[in-house]
Amino acid sequence: MPNDQMDADKTDTSLFPGDDRPVSEGFQMARFMIHWCAPDPTSQEYTQAIVNYIKGGKSMDEFAGFSVLARQIHPQTGGGVLLVEADNLAAVQKHTYPWTKGLGVTATITPGLSDEEYVELEESMTS
Repeated sequence: MPNDQMDADKTDTSLFPGDDRPVSEGFQMARFMIHWCAPDPTSQEYTQAIVNYIKGGKSMDEFAGFSVLARQIHPQTGGGVLLVEADNLAAVQKHTYPWTKGLGVTATITPGLSDEEYVELEESMTS
């Protein structure tokens, strides 16, 4: 089979180019809470970066394997919370990396379950 046809048959399911690992049947994105804090909440560079990101269309809020579900900004503390769905932790890191490396923001990432996932898990454990 020519390479063009093989490439056309591939499904782009990976976060990283060239990673051809198949996604399991029935695969669901995981949920994460990202709690972030700026090193200096009064920093004009930090606040302007957030304003520019929001006004600029929030380009990293959705990409293959990652989606922001909700954002809450806490200006009084210089931080906030994101609720996201992602294929894996690497996708979450891809979103947070520019903030943690570029501005020194601290991000605490906590995995979690939806209501439905929690009920399904609990019912499967007690059966």
